[in-house]
Amino acid sequence: MNKEIISKIIDRINEKLTKKECPISEENFKKIESIESNKKIVFIDGGQAEFIKAVDFSLQFIRVAALTFRNNKKIETKINEFFVLITAVEENENIKFETEIFPVKGDITTNISINSLDSTIKKGNERAEISDIGGMVRRFSELRLAQNIANELEEGSIVVMDGNLKSIVKGEDEYLKELLEIGIKKGVIITSLAKTSRLFMGKGACLLSNLNEKGSKEYPWYYDFKERAVVKLNKASEYVFEFDINEQQKQKMKEVLGILASCSNDVVFAGYPYGLLMADKIARVDNHEKEFLLTLFQARAGNSWKRLRMAVNALNSHDKLDSI
Repeated sequence: MNKEIISKIIDRINEKLTKKECPISEENFKKIESIESNKKIVFIDGGQAEFIKAVDFSLQFIRVAALTFRNNKKIETKINEFFVLITAVEENENIKFETEIFPVKGDITTNISINSLDSTIKKGNERAEISDIGGMVRRFSELRLAQNIANELEEGSIVVMDGNLKSIVKGEDEYLKELLEIGIKKGVIITSLAKTSRLFMGKGACLLSNLNEKGSKEYPWYYDFKERAVVKLNKASEYVFEFDINEQQKQKMKEVLGILASCSNDVVFAGYPYGLLMADKIARVDNHEKEFLLTLFQARAGNSWKRLRMAVNALNSHDKLDSI
């Protein structure tokens, strides 16, 4: 590639980043003091893989994991696994997506049905992709697992979910509301840590990158907002994360972050809690497992696979071209 073009692109990016610096209050930076604690901390994450997709149906495998730690040692693991078949159904001259769940292990969330043009899932003026419903099902399953675990935990325990505590798609608010209510009732602190963030601040600037640049390099810190915090859990880390906590439990934030900082020293990903790292590893459905499930399904389908293949081919011509 032309070196001159690359240099121009880099210069333009640097120019944009410089112009988009945004005002940050030094007073909102708070030092995190690492805290050793014998409280139970439960880390929850989920993974999924779509291995059959057609215009009117999608078959996906979902795994949700919860790992319980005490004194930085894992003491319990809970895993829920299931297949979900998502189908498009015509109703009153409209298309809705319905799910049917096939349990493999553990307690499974209920089926859902949603209008493909629902404003919380559609893309612009187009109906939602049928594949996207799998993400909804996984998210609901993570919240359901968190509810069940929070009900069993002793007072003062902590739940840390991957992602955030905000409702985005239809039906999610019900799961979140129940989880947060359980947390208040049982005295269990409900929190989340997002791997990625699209938060903006000021003149279109990336909030996390600006805070990371301005924050201390000498100690872990958090930048306090009314509704959330941005946290750096290890001074040597190159990453900062968006942290959410149940609004009614915000007085516990400093303590929780101190406990999380004490378990964010693993060299594999310094600054990211080891429990979430392991939950991600266990829940993740990698390409090898995806191919295994597809091969197994093809073998079991027998002659029916030819008919299924015709439906799948309507969407996979790009894959064929990529392989040539």
